Amino acid sequence: IYKVAGSYGKDTEEYAYAMAVAAEYYPDSPAVLNDRALQALETGDAASAVGTLEGKVTAGDESLTGKEAELLNTLGVAYARAGQYDRARDAFEAASATGNDDATHNLTQLLNVLDQL
Repeated sequence: IYKVAGSYGKDTEEYAYAMAVAAEYYPDSPAVLNDRALQALETGDAASAVGTLEGKVTAGDESLTGKEAELLNTLGVAYARAGQYDRARDAFEAASATGNDDATHNLTQLLNVLDQL
């Protein structure tokens, strides 16, 4: 369902409908969770994004899959936007350790910002 939604383009009614169907049938799938968190972040609601993802993935889990690493990266972004920089660093480090390039980039950016504080 997520691939079908993606074929419509993120900002379309069809995408929103397909993701709503996915959320109804697969509420805990990584794609649905990530989409919900990203929507919350787009509206500036970091707390909702954290609430959506927290407890679904754990930074200390050494058996993370690629999809879980993606969720952990998104959680790191949510933590950073919520001002929880230590948690953001932990999430980015764990996701980066799986080879997630976005997390590696975000970790570098976060550390640069923290060095300036």
